[in-house]
Amino acid sequence: MGEAELLLWIHDQSSPFFDGFFRVSHELGTPLFCSILVASLIVWHLIRGDRRAALVWLAVGVSTLGFEFGVKALVGRARPQLWAHFLPHHSY
Repeated sequence: MGEAELLLWIHDQSSPFFDGFFRVSHELGTPLFCSILVASLIVWHLIRGDRRAALVWLAVGVSTLGFEFGVKALVGRARPQLWAHFLPHHSY
């Protein structure tokens, strides 16, 4: 199955529920949201005096960000898309 066929199959599975669910999941996965979430958790653990948990969250945040950008650099191409005019514009 090629990329176009896969994208068309995914599109055939769409529903209002899935559309809403994946819009929310997309926003929750943005680097800005994840950075704010991880930074908040680090501060919360530091306030509670749990330095070890704060360091774990720091490691999780840095490694996740590194993994995301590493995979993008490794793949070295844009995501396949059939409907570019429907996709939000990002400057990743």
